[in-house]
Amino acid sequence: SAPQLLGSSAPKPHALSASRPRARLSAPQLLSPLAPKTLRSSTPMALRMAATMDPGATGEQVAEAEEGVRYLDSEEFKSLQEELTDEEGGWPLASLFELSGKNLAEVIVDAYPPEDLAGKRVVLICGKENTGGCGLVAAKHLKYWGYNVQVVYPNRNPNEPFRGLVTQLKNLDVEVNIGMPGTANGMGLIVDAIFGSEYQPPLEVSWEIILKQLNNPEYFGGVPVLSVDLPSAWNADLGPPVDETPSVEAEVLVSLATPKKGARAFQGKHYLAGRFIPPRMQFKYKLKLPEFEGSKGFTLLDAAPPLSEEEIEEVKAAQKKAEAERLAKLEAEEAARKEAEAAANAPVGSTKMGGPMPGVWPEPEPEIDEALKEALQQGARIVGEKRQGWNMEIKNFIFASVLPLGYESSYPPHKTKISKLIFLAAKALDEKGFDCLDILGEGRYMCESAFDEYNDLGAGKVMRAYAKMYKQQDDDLISTALLEDVDRIIEERGLPEDLEAPPPQPFYTMADKWEIAIEGPDGEITEAAARPKQKVRILMNAWLAANELEEQREKYEFYVPEVPKSWKTGPVADGELEIGETGLLDGYTLMV
Repeated sequence: SAPQLLGSSAPKPHALSASRPRARLSAPQLLSPLAPKTLRSSTPMALRMAATMDPGATGEQVAEAEEGVRYLDSEEFKSLQEELTDEEGGWPLASLFELSGKNLAEVIVDAYPPEDLAGKRVVLICGKENTGGCGLVAAKHLKYWGYNVQVVYPNRNPNEPFRGLVTQLKNLDVEVNIGMPGTANGMGLIVDAIFGSEYQPPLEVSWEIILKQLNNPEYFGGVPVLSVDLPSAWNADLGPPVDETPSVEAEVLVSLATPKKGARAFQGKHYLAGRFIPPRMQFKYKLKLPEFEGSKGFTLLDAAPPLSEEEIEEVKAAQKKAEAERLAKLEAEEAARKEAEAAANAPVGSTKMGGPMPGVWPEPEPEIDEALKEALQQGARIVGEKRQGWNMEIKNFIFASVLPLGYESSYPPHKTKISKLIFLAAKALDEKGFDCLDILGEGRYMCESAFDEYNDLGAGKVMRAYAKMYKQQDDDLISTALLEDVDRIIEERGLPEDLEAPPPQPFYTMADKWEIAIEGPDGEITEAAARPKQKVRILMNAWLAANELEEQREKYEFYVPEVPKSWKTGPVADGELEIGETGLLDGYTLMV
């Protein structure tokens, strides 16, 4: 019993020959001081502790502990995480980050001691979810312990504790960049804290470029990689991808809290870090975690048995099925989106405005706004400092970190800003005699899209700047084509020749009041007052009442005439439209 086991006067256990078969004992028998010593010492502590709380545990449950550490599937691990962070579990997310990240840093010290990396950098590439958060914490502790640390953090998480961790790193003078370094020179270790077990396809363009560079000897392929939780782009249940998706090739893996099922395919050095799962949860999920030595928060795991040929085929089939289901879901979502757009009958931008209508351009994404600010700062730093290899660093930065922001954003001014940044980088390379045509072409496509598809006047100006640059490169064909495209779009859409945007439309609230002149078919005028957000039928009814025509409503057609600066004209069929949606502004006329 538990009191006997813990008592100071408990009798000594009997000896057991090493050649004697192990008995399948019940939990109380196994925990008894009379149980064979070798059985008691080989059983995980959590199982022994939990069995004292559950004397009804079967011998089979206890004996399972001898089969090795259990690798959880994604659903089980998700459930475990939820239990840890709920009210009964008591673990705030920030505390889990701190403990897991510190234990991760301890593993790095064990696998790559400071003396082995003297004079070299440790580059931690962090994603925006929990794995990335642990990477940020690990970077902090490695800095405390004397390592030369650099963080690559392209897609920022705007929430806490992520924002606070970035601030802590900057206060420690740790570089936190959104792009990869331009060269592997001086780099001793790369820590892959991008996705871990949180990866969901498809792989974003920005990450695809980085993962390809990590495996390419011309970039960072010769630098050892330590992956956190799982090599990035591996499936939590199925392991490495079976299609052409690039994934990280790591020599060391650090599983956080528990190893994941997909890690069975990893055959390198495998650590377990994170010593915080309480015994009752270990027993509930049958984790069979190994015992940690002394006060260490990590331990080295035995290699998992390799997958059989049959299991490999099952994994491939499951991955293909999951990918097919994902694609089918995306197609259904895209079809639903197009149907919703068609049903909404969104208003079309005016060719007179040379810019967006309210509600047509999507709102700018705050995360991309922040990332663009970082990109401008980092681009200016690279070009300004011109350290050794800066020409490759700026190109790598453009391709891996800047261009993907433009692809991800649906807000045209973002694309224009990115094309400006690429233009300035190309100009700096050209001034120093380096080739710049590769990034110049990417920036040109970006600003052409913003101008031709969205009427962003700023993008038209950037296109003219690109035309001058191409002329300097002796490419008169592209230079002429760009200028002709700008002139054609200006002429077709009635845009201002100087590409200067008109003053923005004022923002109205319900506190504003508009004086509207309603003109009838015979030229008679009815004065009316309207407020933003009111329905068009209010004006219709006002005119009909003023002319004593309420009963003849169906005989009259209301429409907004084509007048300068009005961004929607034509019949007003829906009286439930808001006045702002009809294009009515101060002094405009509603015709009847």
